[in-house]
Amino acid sequence: MIRFFYLTRNILGLLLVISPLAGFLCIDYSFVLSMGFLCGLTVGVPLALRCYDLLPFRLWTGLYVLFCCGGFFLYISEENRLPALLGSLLAGLGYGGLALILPANLIISWFRFSKTLLLGLVWSGIFAFGLLWKILLERITYPALLSGASLMLFGVLFFLERPPRFLLQNGSQPSPASGRRLCRFRSRSARKVFFYALIISFTMSFGLFLAQYDAQSERLPAVSGAESVFLFGGLLIAPLLSGLFINRKGVYSGCVLLIFLTEVTIMCFGFENGAPLFLRIGYTAVGAALGMLPVLLPILVYYLYGPSEFNERFAQVLPAIPAGLSAVPLLTLTQFFDPLTVNYLTFAAMFLLMISFFIIFSAWKHRFILLKH
Repeated sequence: MIRFFYLTRNILGLLLVISPLAGFLCIDYSFVLSMGFLCGLTVGVPLALRCYDLLPFRLWTGLYVLFCCGGFFLYISEENRLPALLGSLLAGLGYGGLALILPANLIISWFRFSKTLLLGLVWSGIFAFGLLWKILLERITYPALLSGASLMLFGVLFFLERPPRFLLQNGSQPSPASGRRLCRFRSRSARKVFFYALIISFTMSFGLFLAQYDAQSERLPAVSGAESVFLFGGLLIAPLLSGLFINRKGVYSGCVLLIFLTEVTIMCFGFENGAPLFLRIGYTAVGAALGMLPVLLPILVYYLYGPSEFNERFAQVLPAIPAGLSAVPLLTLTQFFDPLTVNYLTFAAMFLLMISFFIIFSAWKHRFILLKH
């Protein structure tokens, strides 16, 4: 009964703390895809895990709430480029801990069973409430920002609870010889998972760039409201549906499904076609792929490395996501792409996705060696 009490508290706390963050992200795409935010996110993931181990839990979460809200306030209130850049960097540092590490850590640690379904349910709820926060922020920006920060701090103080350390530990210890061999396998497998996540996030960013390129060059006719309706539709339903799919078909099948969704995005945006249907499918697919990532990646790391090394390996893999997404602002700065070059790049992105399939297959086939010890 006491365990159920803590589990319920943490789910409600995650919804209170992370949902406003989703609303902040959704209000302005230039904020999400800015180099300051993505650089802060890349640095913030390993830094957040280090601070998570050193600082008291409520001090850590409260500090990162202030990073996120203060950074977003600087970004929207300052006309000067330098304070806006500082705000996006500060927000990226905060998001690296709160949005990427905290939900996965709490659910993997507290819950013994149904981890995948709960991750999917929580992230679908986060995106659903985040859409409401987006509407409030667009209409009453500063009061909504203050209310969101207050609600996040309330969730930190009265709902979230750090799991005991013994919940993330394995009782068995390998022998020295097998331990060295196991360490080599684990490091090699971690690099493969990192490159898998990097390729997936990079091709997603290329798909988002293609969507912008199509809109500017009028290769595809514009679809009114497609960016919001279809993208948010994919974000809302993908976490829960992917959780159900992974729970039934397995983590490896979930990795293949993510590759397929990313391929659909590239195909819909990358080749010239006059049908607006492809634009709608493309936005839905990229939203579904982005919504699937925070569910699939923690479960993949957990299945490969178990509870004892989850935090360490997860922090090693996570920077691949902002590193891959950082291609969007870099590609946007380039002005020399013609339709033929874009087609060549599209084929190259499809080839990268084929490579990602073999990478994840190679990492997954070693799971018996990893788990045997």
